[in-house]
Amino acid sequence: FRALAYIHNIGVCHRDIKPQSLLIDPITSVLKLCDFGSAKYLVEGESNLSYICSRYYRAPELMFGATNYKHSIDVWSAGTVLAELLLGQPIFFGTCCLDQLVEIVKVLGTPTMNQIMEMNPNYVQLQLPFVEAVSWSRIFRPGTCAEAIELISVLLVYSPERRMKPLAACVYPFFDELRTGSRSCHSHLCRFHDRRVGCRGEPNVGTSSSGIIVSSRRREKRHWSGRRFIRCAQDWLKASEEGLKQASSVSRFVFLIKQN
Repeated sequence: FRALAYIHNIGVCHRDIKPQSLLIDPITSVLKLCDFGSAKYLVEGESNLSYICSRYYRAPELMFGATNYKHSIDVWSAGTVLAELLLGQPIFFGTCCLDQLVEIVKVLGTPTMNQIMEMNPNYVQLQLPFVEAVSWSRIFRPGTCAEAIELISVLLVYSPERRMKPLAACVYPFFDELRTGSRSCHSHLCRFHDRRVGCRGEPNVGTSSSGIIVSSRRREKRHWSGRRFIRCAQDWLKASEEGLKQASSVSRFVFLIKQN
């Protein structure tokens, strides 16, 4: 978060935060942010590419087609990485852009129209079916550090302006042990095997080195209304250029809903 605070202060947005973008010295535990191949100076009023960032770590406004996004897309990505450290696998594990959005909605609930407008003011107004949000405490394993969950809850929010700023995150209680030497919270973090990631971030997810097989994110399966989502999918595919790239027909989206 300190690295994000620095690059954001000079106007740079990383645009591809993921575990593979972080280098950690095993001796000093110093973390460095790397892989600036997608980074860009964001200029107010200038259009940017919306199909950016590895899928599992992509902010929702990008999936809603926003091109005038801000540095807060990095904050969302950092929140998903922190959640992955607690879970041992990506918190939003979608197989395509549509499924990725479904995974986010299953946890955060359906975004309100105001939230959609905050993510992308130019987005076509669609009537989305209501899905209730899940309590963050039910997403993670019992005994997970409460301060870590609280931090994630203020990073992974729909409204870009409401996400905690990186510098504010640095002074969050979860990081107190870095200042005091305590190990109470960070003992819950998983270590990961080395893995390769494709051009759009599709890791070969396995077990954490702690021996925990994390195949479930401990959340209830959400009940979806197939017919309502079919109608929404048809509108979504017509309105979203990214959706058209990711799905050749609405049947693919219907299959995703049935699976969930």
